Amino acid sequence: MSKLEQMEQNDDNNYDTDLDDQIADQIDEYTPSRLTFDEKLAAHRSNRLNQTFGQINIPYESQLKIEKEINDETLVPLRCKTPHNITRVQMYENSCQALDITSDWQIRALLPYDTITIIDRPFSFNDFRAFATAIEGNLESLTLHSVGLTSRSVHVLCQALNQCVHLNLLDLSNNKIGKKGFESIVDTLSHLSSLLYLSLANCGMEDSYGIGIGDLCRPKKLLEINLSGNEFGENACIFIGNALTEHKNLSYLNLSWNLIRGVASIALFRGIEVNQSLTELDISWSGLSYDGSVALRRILIVNKVLQRLNISNCNIEWISAKLISAGLIKNSTLHILNLSYNPITTHGVQYIVQALNVKTSAVSMLDISGITVFTSTVRLAEKIAQRRSFIMKYDCEMPVHDILGRETATKGDSMRKVIQYIDERRWRTLEYFRMLDKNNKLQLDKKSITLNIVKSGVPLQTEDIQNIHKRLTRTTSQPLTYKNLNTIFNDQRRRDLSLKARQEKQTKDMRKHNRKILQTVSHHFPDIEILECLKLIASTRFTDKRIGYLGAMLLLDERQDIHVLITNSLKNDLNHSNQYIAGLALCALGTICSPEMSRDLGGEVEKLMKSSNPYLKKKAVLCTVRIIRKVPEQFDVFQNSVRSLLSEKNHGVLLSAITLITEMCEQNHQALQVFRKLVPNLVRILKNLIMSGYSPEHDVSGISDPFLQVRLLRLMRILGRNDIEASEIMNDILAQVSTNTENTKNVGNAILYETVLTIMNIKSESGLRVLAVNILGRFLLNNDKNIRYVALNTLLHVVQADHSAVQRHRATVVECLKDADVSIKRRAMELCFALINSNNIRTMINEMLTFLGTCEQEFKADCTSNMFLAMDRFSPSKRWHVDQMIKVLTTAGNSVRDDIVSSLIGIISSSPDLHGYTAQQLYKFIRDDITQQPLVQVASWTLGEFGDLFVSGQYQHTEDEENIQVTEGEIVNVLEKILNWSLSTVITREYAINALMKLSTRFPSCSDQIQSVMTVYACNMNLELQTRAVEYTSLFTKHNSIRSSIVERMPVLMNNQPSTTNNEEQTYEQEDSSSITGINSHITSDIKNEPVEDLFKILDEPSSTNTGNEFNTENNLFDLLNSNNQQSISVPNPLDDIFGNDLLKNQSIIINGKTSSIPSMTAIDKNGLRIIFQFERQDNILFIHLHATNSTKIPITNFVFKAAVPKTFNLELLPPTSTTIPSNNSGDLRQTIKILNSNKDKLRMRIKLNYLYNNSSISDEAELNTFPEQCYN
Repeated sequence: MSKLEQMEQNDDNNYDTDLDDQIADQIDEYTPSRLTFDEKLAAHRSNRLNQTFGQINIPYESQLKIEKEINDETLVPLRCKTPHNITRVQMYENSCQALDITSDWQIRALLPYDTITIIDRPFSFNDFRAFATAIEGNLESLTLHSVGLTSRSVHVLCQALNQCVHLNLLDLSNNKIGKKGFESIVDTLSHLSSLLYLSLANCGMEDSYGIGIGDLCRPKKLLEINLSGNEFGENACIFIGNALTEHKNLSYLNLSWNLIRGVASIALFRGIEVNQSLTELDISWSGLSYDGSVALRRILIVNKVLQRLNISNCNIEWISAKLISAGLIKNSTLHILNLSYNPITTHGVQYIVQALNVKTSAVSMLDISGITVFTSTVRLAEKIAQRRSFIMKYDCEMPVHDILGRETATKGDSMRKVIQYIDERRWRTLEYFRMLDKNNKLQLDKKSITLNIVKSGVPLQTEDIQNIHKRLTRTTSQPLTYKNLNTIFNDQRRRDLSLKARQEKQTKDMRKHNRKILQTVSHHFPDIEILECLKLIASTRFTDKRIGYLGAMLLLDERQDIHVLITNSLKNDLNHSNQYIAGLALCALGTICSPEMSRDLGGEVEKLMKSSNPYLKKKAVLCTVRIIRKVPEQFDVFQNSVRSLLSEKNHGVLLSAITLITEMCEQNHQALQVFRKLVPNLVRILKNLIMSGYSPEHDVSGISDPFLQVRLLRLMRILGRNDIEASEIMNDILAQVSTNTENTKNVGNAILYETVLTIMNIKSESGLRVLAVNILGRFLLNNDKNIRYVALNTLLHVVQADHSAVQRHRATVVECLKDADVSIKRRAMELCFALINSNNIRTMINEMLTFLGTCEQEFKADCTSNMFLAMDRFSPSKRWHVDQMIKVLTTAGNSVRDDIVSSLIGIISSSPDLHGYTAQQLYKFIRDDITQQPLVQVASWTLGEFGDLFVSGQYQHTEDEENIQVTEGEIVNVLEKILNWSLSTVITREYAINALMKLSTRFPSCSDQIQSVMTVYACNMNLELQTRAVEYTSLFTKHNSIRSSIVERMPVLMNNQPSTTNNEEQTYEQEDSSSITGINSHITSDIKNEPVEDLFKILDEPSSTNTGNEFNTENNLFDLLNSNNQQSISVPNPLDDIFGNDLLKNQSIIINGKTSSIPSMTAIDKNGLRIIFQFERQDNILFIHLHATNSTKIPITNFVFKAAVPKTFNLELLPPTSTTIPSNNSGDLRQTIKILNSNKDKLRMRIKLNYLYNNSSISDEAELNTFPEQCYN
């Protein structure tokens, strides 16, 4: 068999294995001889070419036929049965051998054809060198998109392309080619005489590349060029513009995402102005601005071939749009214009559309997406569409308003239309009257007058006719005469003139005031300019006050002293008789009020709260909310007024009042106690809302005022927290809301969600809590992804409060793991781990293993870590634990954190009965597959430590397992294979080389083989491997006598988190349900970052710690409770160590001059730091006096002590005497811990220490469970 036949056979084996013979025959049947360039170019521009690298291009119709019969989302490289030229493959393989690199099968599959497309496939420099040697002159199309081309690679590629005289398509986009690569491409273009399409988009080309930029556009046959996404500026546009003046075939130019502005745009457009072949131009995202619009107007007037123009996102304002519209009026060739996402405003759009409303315009498509247009503009576009094919894309339309905020299209406009119709034709009123008086009776009948007006040709709608009839008949009861009609027309004209003059004056004044305010902003708000706003506020006109208050709210705040000058004006306007002026003052006061201003004007605001005007009352209540936020002590001023607001009938006022009460309760503890007495009133209001009938004003999807219901539920949640009496009053209404609210629409779901939060946050009944959890369970079955996410997030907080109720919905939560939404999948995974206990550990681990095998890569690391923690806590046996962890490692692959590897090694080390069994199981997995690095690391360590037990069979066999017989040499060969595999990480190789050294004494027959491996690696390039190999080699030669003692088995490794029995864990959970165990440490850390604050409040918060310093330690306590590095410390009394007996246990200890019968306790004695607890008890209050000493020679600084206890205790940390502990026991640090133990439960505490030692930050944690019994009994 010849070499060519062997190559063809190998190619068939390598590339056709994924398709059976039938499909291959179908593909061969549909494969044409060759594509024309027009077909390739059309497919390229319409994205018909498959984006998978290595995909051979076949006609679009044939692809459709194949896709119908081949239902496979993963496309494999297709190839014809008879390639054009097989020698390219031979040349490529020879080059790869010469360069000592592995040939790429995708490139080999593509080389025999004249069209090569490679996308998103990075190659090295040597890969391109080998590829370039295989390129021949008959290549027609080359696309290398995002393949990692550099200047060197481009230079090599261009040398090969110089001979490709038939090349008509070249696409090198999304590659950083550099300046030298750019110069190579420019030189190559002079040889490519057949090139029709060139794409160098996103190639990082800069404006400084010089005249060569213009040479890109000079090939005479070039039809299309794409230079988008580069950094072309003024120089580049000059060169490109000069090249366009000489080009006669270029039809498409894309310069989007470049720096084309100012002079650059003018230079470019001069070239386009002369060019007579360019039909499509794309300069979007280029920032043309005003200068570019001036040049663009010239193009639209002069150029007669441009058909498509894209200038979206070019910072074109309304004045620029006016210039463009001037060019569009005289243009007759442009078909498509894209102006989307430009700040041209509604007036600019009106200019553009008016310019298109000419007979010579040929524009059929106008895209102004992202811009609001006038209703009148839309009507004009509809008229254009009636005459010719025309489409306008826009966001939304709005009616035209005048300067006073009123719509210009009012009912009075009906008569104005008649007058305008007469004036346009220059008719006198008498002439028009004679036209209406066809019978020459010199008077018009009331019934026929409107009919005659319509017949006269005035364009009126039905509403206009009715308005005119009412207007004419209201003026006089007699038949209408000429005199009456003339009077009506003259009155209307006078009103129009008066209104126009008034509007022009107001517009002039407003522009003047706005100009002053803008000058203020541009000069960084100097105080002298703010006085302009104060002058406007002092004016008597409403329009002036409105502008003045707006400027004050934008420019002033409480940090500027000048804001006090507005106090007197605010006081006057608050007492103004005009409700709108008083409303402006209230809005301004709520925005800029300072504590002093709040105290000065609080009385005026309180008076307005008692007003009978609902508008003012609502504004006053909202202003009070802002005042309470600034000065919570003002609660006393508004207390009585707020009570009366709860009896309001107006829902807007009532909603504002509920908001105010909520703010008061959150800011002031005294207010919380006062308003708890109003809980029955709130319950009554909520009940009335539920039981009330249909009210059109407040009904939303069949529910009466859901906004008020939500606010009431939030307030009840605050008032009922930690208050049994208030919670009992709320129980019935909460149950009623939960059962009577429909959950078919989002409005009902929002109310149910707030109800659930309220139930879980107050002292509610257990049955009500179960009902709340069931509501969340129903949310999980909803089709809306947002509702399912909220349910999972809430259950994640609720699970600690009512674990058994959430367990009922475990199956539904597990189903959520299959959801396509990533956020839902993550929350479901975290909730599944929170639901794991000793009863369901086997079932849940199987479910999570299934999820681990199918989930995205980003989930695998978190999932494996949480599975390990769950099994470490609840595993029924060590053997099951080890088996499941091996399954986790094999399923997760390389997505396993390093701490899991070390923890599993510790578990294996601490289980002597499983040493041989574990070695056997791990050997089975790595015997044929060493790609999974974490699994290989664990296996290497295990075989190194216990490989001899596995070989000798010294372990307990199970009946159903395969009995494997291996030799010592086989194990050594596997470890050597791991060590020599090129893809093994450095850490894996370190495990392997250590394991081989361990086996050198356990397997004496393989000692020479292992020594030779160490000798080879003594010259390794990696410093760590080289160091170890050199040290191990010396053990074989110089120190062979002590080698066996050095590499003996390691002692049992103690796990950082000692696993406890299931009974102990269950007891701990019952006693400390608020503490968050290691299983949920990762879950809780994610939950803390959730933006939904109310969801977080469902959790039972741990006992707060008050350190005397005014800062919040909640996050620190959660970090402490979530720590994965806990230590259980049980240290005997230090006095026992001194005397060796319990003589001093019953002796008294003097603390602060008082005698205590409770023995002291050593909490920490580590690294020279010693902390002793001395106890003093008064009824249910325990005082722990902390004494910290330092026996080292360096003082300890920045010492911080933190503590957390179960939720049944109340803990308070008093300030320490210092933050520094002197060296050499020359002094101590003291701190007192105060604990209230009302239930006399057994005391447990978790502590965390942070300090600086020798300028190094040190953190230590411990769990204390051995407090003297006298502390709590």
